[in-house]
Amino acid sequence: MSILEQFSDLHARFFARKDILNAAQEIAEKLETNIAWIEQVHGDRSIVVRDALNATEKADGIATDQKNLALIIQVADCQAFLFYDPTKKILSLLHAGWRGLASNAIQKHIDLLSKTWNTDPHDLFVYIAPSICAACYEFKGWHDVLPAAMHPYVQNDHLDLMSCANDQLKAADILQDHIERSPDCTCHMASSYWSWRAKNTGPDAPKEDRTKRNYLVAMLKTIS
Repeated sequence: MSILEQFSDLHARFFARKDILNAAQEIAEKLETNIAWIEQVHGDRSIVVRDALNATEKADGIATDQKNLALIIQVADCQAFLFYDPTKKILSLLHAGWRGLASNAIQKHIDLLSKTWNTDPHDLFVYIAPSICAACYEFKGWHDVLPAAMHPYVQNDHLDLMSCANDQLKAADILQDHIERSPDCTCHMASSYWSWRAKNTGPDAPKEDRTKRNYLVAMLKTIS
């Protein structure tokens, strides 16, 4: 059973191109609940939220212990992670592209959960939404910007972000059988997902699609 389905108090969904949603506010209206989302900056900062937030904080991770507050992360090839601690009832989301992985955003995000709620990494379950695969992610000039620890993930100028993230999760003591990754590549499957590299969004896309994104949305539900 999927991580997203096995916990009755966790509601999560990945909204993609086929869902025809243009902004986080539309998701809020669809879910009929308060939302919390951030101004993502390709960094390593994660924050705790307990009330609605309308992108007024610059960060790439967001965590809560509040029920019926929908957290939102937007991506267009980068990885979107959902972390859930069923013991402490803690939910969080993290956005990480190559810059996030290079700055150790995953470990820093887990450190925030541990510091705030005393979360044990062994208790965390992680879901990773569709993202770009190594075959699609050509990275010219990587020698100049990637830390040495990421060099092994480059083959023929293609960077394997998925494998890098998997290894960082393992290094952070997340149990292998607690990790679930979507096999979908956003670039290969550009008819289903918004993809910067496939140019169906971003600066090279048609004007009406340049700001379109995929959204990972998750919420702790009140169980009646």
